[in-house]
Amino acid sequence: MRAKQIWDVLPLPSKAKLVWERFTFSKLTTVYVIFSLIHFALQISLQIRAFTINANAAALLYSIALQGNATNSSFPTLAKDAQGMDNIRMCATVPKSLNTDNCTVVWNGIPNNNTVFGTPAADSYMADADAAAANPAAAGAANTSSLLSFSSVPVSSAASSVSASSSAVSASASPSAVTLVIVTEIVTASASSKALPTSSPSGAAAVRRAVIPQAKVFSLSNSTVQVNITGLTFHEYPLLLDRSCMWSLNWPISVLDNTKREDIVFIAFQFWVLGMSLVALLNESIPHIIASLLTHTLATGWSGFQIANTALFKKNFEEYITHGACAGPGVPSLLPNYWQQRAAAEIPTLALNVAALLISCVLTWKLVKLFGWQTFKRVGASLTINRVYKLVLLLSITLQLSLFFMGVAVSLFLDQLFNGWIGHLAWYSLLYKIGFCITGVFLIPWLMLGWFAVRREMRVGMIVFLGLSILYLAGWGVMFLSTTFRWTFRTWNFFGIITSASVFLTLVSFTLGVICRLNFGKGLLRYLNAQESLPGDDFVPITRGGDDMEKVAFPSNEKPVPTYSATFGSGSEVPVPSQMFRPSPQLGPRFFNSSAEPFESRPNSNNNSPISPPMAALTRTSSKESYQSAATAMPNKRDSGRSLGSLNSYYDYSSDNSRHLRQDSASTTNTIGNAKRWVIDD
Repeated sequence: MRAKQIWDVLPLPSKAKLVWERFTFSKLTTVYVIFSLIHFALQISLQIRAFTINANAAALLYSIALQGNATNSSFPTLAKDAQGMDNIRMCATVPKSLNTDNCTVVWNGIPNNNTVFGTPAADSYMADADAAAANPAAAGAANTSSLLSFSSVPVSSAASSVSASSSAVSASASPSAVTLVIVTEIVTASASSKALPTSSPSGAAAVRRAVIPQAKVFSLSNSTVQVNITGLTFHEYPLLLDRSCMWSLNWPISVLDNTKREDIVFIAFQFWVLGMSLVALLNESIPHIIASLLTHTLATGWSGFQIANTALFKKNFEEYITHGACAGPGVPSLLPNYWQQRAAAEIPTLALNVAALLISCVLTWKLVKLFGWQTFKRVGASLTINRVYKLVLLLSITLQLSLFFMGVAVSLFLDQLFNGWIGHLAWYSLLYKIGFCITGVFLIPWLMLGWFAVRREMRVGMIVFLGLSILYLAGWGVMFLSTTFRWTFRTWNFFGIITSASVFLTLVSFTLGVICRLNFGKGLLRYLNAQESLPGDDFVPITRGGDDMEKVAFPSNEKPVPTYSATFGSGSEVPVPSQMFRPSPQLGPRFFNSSAEPFESRPNSNNNSPISPPMAALTRTSSKESYQSAATAMPNKRDSGRSLGSLNSYYDYSSDNSRHLRQDSASTTNTIGNAKRWVIDD
């Protein structure tokens, strides 16, 4: 098969040409495409940066808790005791009443007395290099970005590789009970490391290890652990933390895990916004344009929510962890530069979204005017048809927004079932997984049924669409009987907002679907089918340079689009609309200024026409019967020497607004045969 035959089967060049023509339809559409692509690229880069910051912080805290044996299948929560003291608890099961009084308290609200053991010795970095040399796997991973390496070395065999301060601490415990766990997080080395001496291999290793953030956990006893953290601006080292602090770290870990999920959703949201913007131009669709504007509005609000959520997390982290469970004289925050990094990613995101929202408002308004003329040509000016069509467009907008929020709500809960603690504690975990997977599969058919059934007046398809909407609403209602679902909905604000939005939009879609179903048979299908064609067949590029003589401008907003009380038809199909005939002309146009004087006055009080009749060459008759008499014969149309009376007469609009009187010559002296003719004087 030759290439030409392949393109006949897969007409990719023609499709690509159609896409290019739609995107370059006018300067406005081109600007909209460029704006969408630039906004998408900037938002994706900022959101990926925010996700990376969360992932690194969560990995660091989780490595400390994991190697300190402070993790299990329980889930953390913040609570208050009977005296109103804040505390952190670990719950093995979800209480039916959502009351955490029976959960284990890991921090009772009283600040702990953690300590900083000494200061980093001068040869501590060399000791770190020796430890890395003793573990080739960890040393080989030093050149890889964002990698976590774990190693467990008995203290008795690694006594020569630890620093003096570390040896002093380990000597106070039983050698057989002490385990050295090294958790290394690899990051890019800073530029300041070039100034350090690198004359020997051991010195080069020390330089490299000095800029790599790492946490070393020493299990000293059942109640105390020692954590050595280098990098991440840590100077006070090592930290001597108790078990209460280690178990309390499960709470910020769970918060950071949920924040990572939120960042992933926002990244997917940017793809959704870009897709709707491009599809709106390809289909010249007003619903897609308006839905894209609404998504920009949601993105702006979402950015503000992220900043507020990060500020709340910082407040709680400092209260419960830094100045609470992990407090102590000179003990620094375990996330020292996390807040600055998040602010550096979130504040530009909010500023960009605000600017994008303003630009999107202007472009959307112009595109709606451009595509609105296509809508006017499609459905005409009938009030009934316009009202029905606007409901269809509103349903289309709601469906597009509903699909995203429904998909996100289902995906978030499925992720909790497969990767979160819910999957271990839920009683009917398998049933939930099957039900939510089926719901996710039926989302696309639900959208397609609602989209096409309302436009093609498919009665069976509309019933199926409404039935699926009821099942979705009923399913979410039943899920509130589950304690795990209610707990997630209550403690995770983002999940609660997404779920509530999906249920609300589904309810709106169901209501609009019922209204549109009641409007079946009112004539919308005839108008839409009249415009049905193959993709791209109705596309006519705008002639550049403004020399298109047949181009019809969109009606001005200064005057309302004329509407009529009935649809036009032929014969006795419809009654004559009451607004079809305008009243008799009064004075000259005032150019939309009611207080201005007319530019011409009425010639006489007996004539209703503002224009004076021309000088008559022959005597005119004022009676209608003289023109319609049998003696008057119309000239032959093919006789070039004769003039038509219809071209040389004028109309006089009568005052009763019901007759049009035509005045013609009644002279019989200048005739050709039985037909009258005009005499033109110089």
